[in-house]
Amino acid sequence: SANNSMLTPPGNEDGIDFIATIKFSNTAHYLFGINGPLRIIGQCKKYNTPVPYEKVKDFSATIVNVQHKTEKIRKILPNWFLQSKGPIIGWFIGHSGFQQGAKDRAKDFGIILSDTYDIGELISTSRKYYSNLTFDKRHEKIKPDIHQILTG
Repeated sequence: SANNSMLTPPGNEDGIDFIATIKFSNTAHYLFGINGPLRIIGQCKKYNTPVPYEKVKDFSATIVNVQHKTEKIRKILPNWFLQSKGPIIGWFIGHSGFQQGAKDRAKDFGIILSDTYDIGELISTSRKYYSNLTFDKRHEKIKPDIHQILTG
């Protein structure tokens, strides 16, 4: 889970909707050499159609601006993010998926893509929700909540 997170305010935040850091466990020996938390820059689009190539292209430019700490980006990002020294990962969440060109662009730039069902699955596997239940029971309990979020 994220040790720091932030939703950006509505408006033009250079394509950034959420920001987070995830600290690695000291026992994660396979991540040897990473000198800081994983830093995540995210964007969400609740389109009724798959996200087009141009939106992922714009987001990949945002990631480059974050990596270079441009003046505009420094005004958006919190100090806990700017002062961290871990790798920067882009995560784009598209409600209805992504066009093939968008998927190709994301793959070329190392951007994680998720649709709403991916996020629902992620939530249903989290032990933070209904932690007293088994996975199957937790999934069934969360399913109506997720449906409400998607349709509400």
